[in-house]
Amino acid sequence: MVNQVRNEQPIGERHPLVPTNFLMRVARQAMGTEFQVIAEQGAEDWAFPGQRLASSGAEFVDAVERQLAQGAVLAVPTWVQDRGPLSPMPGQELVERVRLSEHPFGILVPLLSIVGERRSDRLREALLRHTRSLFILEANKVLEGVDPRFTVVLIVVHTERVGDRPLNRFVRVPHDPDADVVLEEIERLRRMRGGSKASGFVHLGEIDPYSPLTYRHYDPVLRAREAELQTWGDGVALGERFELLIPESRIRPRNAHQGIGHGRFVTGRSISRSGRLEIAPSSEPPRTPPLSLMAGDLVMQALFMPTNPGGLRVAEIREEDLPVSALQHVLVLRPKQQMSEPESFLLLHYLRSGLAKELVAAGGAKSTLTPSVLDRLYTPVADEALLNAVGSIVEVERMLRQWGEDAAKRLDSIFLLESPKAAREALIERGRDSRLRVDAARRVDDFDHRVRTLYPYPVAYRWRSLESIASKGEPAETLREIRHGFEHILAFCGCLALAVAREEGIDLPESRLFGVADDYMTFLTTWTTILEQVRKKVRGGITNSQLLIRLGTFQGDADVAAAVARLAAYRRQEAHTVATADEEALAEQLLSDVRTLVQGLNFLSDYELVEIVDSHWDRIARRNTVKYRAFVGDHAIVPIRTITVGHADVEKDSLYIREKDSKEFLALLRPYLIGRRCGDCKNWGTFYLHAIQGERAMMKSVELGHPNEVEDLASALRAVAAAPAGPAGASSDQVTRS
Repeated sequence: MVNQVRNEQPIGERHPLVPTNFLMRVARQAMGTEFQVIAEQGAEDWAFPGQRLASSGAEFVDAVERQLAQGAVLAVPTWVQDRGPLSPMPGQELVERVRLSEHPFGILVPLLSIVGERRSDRLREALLRHTRSLFILEANKVLEGVDPRFTVVLIVVHTERVGDRPLNRFVRVPHDPDADVVLEEIERLRRMRGGSKASGFVHLGEIDPYSPLTYRHYDPVLRAREAELQTWGDGVALGERFELLIPESRIRPRNAHQGIGHGRFVTGRSISRSGRLEIAPSSEPPRTPPLSLMAGDLVMQALFMPTNPGGLRVAEIREEDLPVSALQHVLVLRPKQQMSEPESFLLLHYLRSGLAKELVAAGGAKSTLTPSVLDRLYTPVADEALLNAVGSIVEVERMLRQWGEDAAKRLDSIFLLESPKAAREALIERGRDSRLRVDAARRVDDFDHRVRTLYPYPVAYRWRSLESIASKGEPAETLREIRHGFEHILAFCGCLALAVAREEGIDLPESRLFGVADDYMTFLTTWTTILEQVRKKVRGGITNSQLLIRLGTFQGDADVAAAVARLAAYRRQEAHTVATADEEALAEQLLSDVRTLVQGLNFLSDYELVEIVDSHWDRIARRNTVKYRAFVGDHAIVPIRTITVGHADVEKDSLYIREKDSKEFLALLRPYLIGRRCGDCKNWGTFYLHAIQGERAMMKSVELGHPNEVEDLASALRAVAAAPAGPAGASSDQVTRS
């Protein structure tokens, strides 16, 4: 290992390894007291100030123990070790045999001593055997004459504890540190019982002896980013999804080339950072045995440089790449189960990310990636919503490529026709599809068009109505529409939140009031309170429902939150008949705020409001044929569609919310939101709870604000308030149909 430490050094010439003054100051701060350096005599020439030298083996251990009885010790073992798989790591025998005292005990070793596998396990086990607290400090540029990239680790074992738990502190010194700042942070960390600073943190959890004992492995920021991946869906280790294969690296004798022949091979250099494969036929047979590849295999460059930009270099083998084989310096990931195109797309981009590379490095990767390190790499398994989104992106990419090819073919074929006149007519005719595609693509980026065509009907209708009224230039009329539209949009969102929370078995305190009071009315504060309660539940991490998470977090955007606050303040002001000075300026500001709010609800374009027209349950086939209307966009005249689902509990004439292109209905919206023809205007609309008076329930139209009395709805509201559905309560068929 000494060869990795020294820069260029003539053979047979020895130079002393001199610690920098900074290292000595850092060690003093980490130990918390003055200390004696005891260095083991070996192939190195240590030159620590005031050091004592001791022979290797038992004499070194005895010298450390004798000094520990009197005070703190910094032990510097020899770093020159045998390279066999069972040979000890530097300092391992000392840590295994030394008897500790109440004084701090420090040991200085290379970073590789606590990063590797198998050999490093024994050193880590020995350190943890003492069940004492550890102070682990990683630093570069602390030994004169040593490559500045070489990292050493100072490990201090001390007696401090919190209750029955050890306090483990990790520090990583920056590459170009300000010495005074680093020393101050170390001192603060020594006093802390939890938390983190810029250069370090206190770890109160368990320490795994079979994982790297490094800053990067236990870094709370990195672990928090890894935990956030769980919002994508369930996650598994890479080894559960792939069989990891390595081409043989032994060099064949030249007479072994016979029978291998020439061919196409993937080497480490064949894989670009973007995932493009550059496969060139080999002019000579390979010197190492090749590994035949299959379509769907992932090939990864085995050489690993954590400091290089980007993520892991990985590419997918496709049918058109075959036949091809992998050579040394390539890892092959063979799927244990077939993956869909969106799953493969998502995984490849994750592996090419900086986060995946950081997690691999934290898992103990050194200069070469190994199956044992990659086996443990956390990989997200996307849920249906994310796979649908990725599938759409992949489909768009494919369609755009196909459209480009079609356009090029049409242009190339123009003058193949017999006459210029025919060519002109063909160009105009063939260009029509392209013009329509371009026009449709532009409209998707038009906010107003997106709301009117892709949002659920209640929100889309309210926006179209506001657009129409605002275009007249009448501020008073615009303000009236804003006032009602804002409250009704939040009421719609509140009803979605109530229904999905009920389906998830999540208790929202505001929903209980529906079943308690004989006289109850909903106001703007009802819906803002419900959305705030959802936000707190989401922040507590108790749901994986993407719709509920989005309903609870959309006001986390500062602009959306400010817009909602201004709209709510105006609504309260209007309710108390406070006059406004400049209606035109106010209407302009609040119209912009409603736009900001609706933009913040952009996630609603992933969902559709569904009314069940009819359903037929086939008990033998265990399938339900459901006829429904999907109310997407700003009009309620929509066709009937048919879908087959695998469950019977679908209510006729009730509203559901569901993800587009999904075969599952996310939540029954009754009794919070119902669809019916209005008793006043006879138009179909959606209605939310406005008031309860005894056994009478008054509902209000989201679209027009018309009040309608609905029989038996009060009893249904009390039933769901008393027994929420979902995992914690009853299913929808246990609630009396209104």
